[in-house]
Amino acid sequence: ERFNPANPNAQTTSNSLIGFGGGVHRCAGVNFARMEMKALLVILLQNFNMELLDEVKPIAGASTYWPAQPCRVRYRRRKISGEATAVDTAALAKAAGCPAHV
Repeated sequence: ERFNPANPNAQTTSNSLIGFGGGVHRCAGVNFARMEMKALLVILLQNFNMELLDEVKPIAGASTYWPAQPCRVRYRRRKISGEATAVDTAALAKAAGCPAHV
């Protein structure tokens, strides 16, 4: 399918955009990319408190959900009592016999 400037409102077919491709031409890094997304989500959830500022009503998409309008999110860094510093972590690792911290 090609874009036709003479008819910019032409109907598109469903599944015209598949993020990681499919079949024999599927992205080789799809599993790595998904793992990176999950790891980033875990890091964000561990380190930040988040709250939606606006009431958002999701609408259904083909395979995902997204808000009908932009949604504003307030995020604040979590305060963790007794949080170890990088120096503390290195000292503990050395005391535990970690070969990388000898």
